[in-house]
Formats: sequence, C-alpha cells, structure tokens
Amino acid sequence: MLTPSYPGADVNALQKEKATSLIALGKIMHKLIRDGSITDEACVRYSGRISQIDAELCVAEGRRIPRQGEGVCPICGALLASPVASFCGACGANVTEFYTQNTTTCERCGQITAADGQYCTVCGVRRVT
Repeated sequence: MLTPSYPGADVNALQKEKATSLIALGKIMHKLIRDGSITDEACVRYSGRISQIDAELCVAEGRRIPRQGEGVCPICGALLASPVASFCGACGANVTEFYTQNTTTCERCGQITAADGQYCTVCGVRRVT
C-alpha cells in the first residue's frame, strides 16, 4: 500500500530541515554529555567516539598545540633546530617557558591544551580547574 502524497509538500526541504535539526540536537546532547548532565550509556558511547574523531581531526588539520619535543614552535609553527630546543630560531619564542606557563595535558585525550581554557581544544571535554 502506498502512502498518500500531500500536494504542496516539499519533501526535499522537509528532509533537509530534519537533518539540520538532528545535527543541532546532537550538538546540544554532546555538550550535555561532556558536562556530565547526561549519563545514558549509549549516548556517552556515541559522544566518546565523537570526541575521538575531534581529536583525530585536530591532529590531522594541525589545529592543536604541538607536544614539547615534536620539534615545532608552538607560537609560529616553524621547525625548531632540535626537538629539545629551548628557543625558536624563526620567532625567538622561549619554547620551554611557553609550555611551562601556558599549557596543560587533557585528562581525557592526553593532548596538550591551553592552561587557561575551560574546555580541551582537541576533544572538547570540560576541564576541571
């Protein structure tokens, strides 16, 4: 049996609106899960995978602070003369001081993130300060 169609209904527009609404709802849910307001096992599992994907994307896109010892200046992105260099030859930044004063390690994903941030810039977890 066929479902009757309704004249004037723009199926494509309705499907697009539904998809947009589901994405918006998902973003709200992901934030609530990260903040600990929602603890449903299935929701937490999906949210955890989304956080893993976020971390992988940040690394792949170069949007994370490089780890100390990677040989990349955290200020300008230039290659350092040595992976353990204390200063950047391109911009003169004190690399050791930068890591000591400005960064911390995320408890969830282990990536370097800004010490004064409320959320990890890689996985999005709310930081406990």
